[in-house]
Amino acid sequence: MNSINGFFKEEGYGLYVCSLDRRYFSFVQEENYVINVICFFDERKETSTQAQLQGFLDVHKERLSYGRDKDIHFLKIMIVDQMGPSFIKPSADPRGELYEYTGDEEEAASEAHRRWVRDVWYLIEDEALGTRLFVPPGAAEDFYGIRKGLDNFVRENGVNIMLPGTEESNEEYDRAPVKEKADGSREINVQKKEKNVPWITVGMILINLLMFGMKNLGMYNSEDYSLTNGILQESDQWYRFFTYMFLHESELHLMNNMLMLYAAGSLIEGMINRVYFTLLYFVSGIGGGFLSVWYHTKAGQPYYSLGASGAVYGIMGAILAVMILTGLWRIKTVFIRIIIVLLLLFATGAAGGRIDVMDHLGGFVSGMILCGLYVIMWRPAKTA
Repeated sequence: MNSINGFFKEEGYGLYVCSLDRRYFSFVQEENYVINVICFFDERKETSTQAQLQGFLDVHKERLSYGRDKDIHFLKIMIVDQMGPSFIKPSADPRGELYEYTGDEEEAASEAHRRWVRDVWYLIEDEALGTRLFVPPGAAEDFYGIRKGLDNFVRENGVNIMLPGTEESNEEYDRAPVKEKADGSREINVQKKEKNVPWITVGMILINLLMFGMKNLGMYNSEDYSLTNGILQESDQWYRFFTYMFLHESELHLMNNMLMLYAAGSLIEGMINRVYFTLLYFVSGIGGGFLSVWYHTKAGQPYYSLGASGAVYGIMGAILAVMILTGLWRIKTVFIRIIIVLLLLFATGAAGGRIDVMDHLGGFVSGMILCGLYVIMWRPAKTA
């Protein structure tokens, strides 16, 4: 018989923790800054108190959010039988969608309804009808698209779960923090936070530092590789849209831009893949440079412009797009971090002296659009 572990594995969930008596266990799915947790409570033999359930959830939340900016979503599922503690009985409707509270224990069923129905799903084992998923009124209608698949699975396979410590289990769970030691006792392992080094961001910083060192050694003239008037009409000058974003006038100009690049880049690089982040850097820099040249040429204002700020502002626009489209703005710690980085960016622009506003604006809009399209296209593919 197929276990429910296989179903959740296909949905991207891994078994996370199991209580010592194996009555409470959970599956976890982690995507970027969002964690989805499905907590199971096996009520077929003994009813849990509200304090026990809340304690299990509190432990989860503390362990999963410790030291990390995470948006954690919980779904609670109770496993009960036809005459279980909650006295919930499915009707004989062949679709398995309509349920009613019946039986000799009307009063008890009513009490159970008031106690659990608000935010809990039920897996009900019935000898006559088999296993069904029951989502009572007031509970979440769905949980990231798993309702239909879970209902179909338990109808065909029942509630068969492989947990650590059971004789039937022949699987290993890398994410399950329950560990049995040599003396027979058990301990809870604390899940370590993985270090995510922003290699592309660091690489871009190193390139900028290298180019600045070469300039100081007299190996090139910045004006030959910077943005200037009229290059949109010159077919042999398009290379400037790439080179200008790695050039800087002074140590202060370089330091300010690199600090902002690391602050913004290290944040967004962990949200999107590195190939797309590299594309984001160049598209933002080119977009900012294009708007700057077009504006100054049309206005007839002679100028030279260089620096990574157009690409940096594009990264900030990308962060804003991700926060809006994924709901990360609701996470207080992430929101505060973004505000701090924005304030530092404004301070950087003020400290830099001459500010190419069009470059900043073009980079910001380019990055926001590009990353917005990435999020919109990427999310359906991951949840299909």
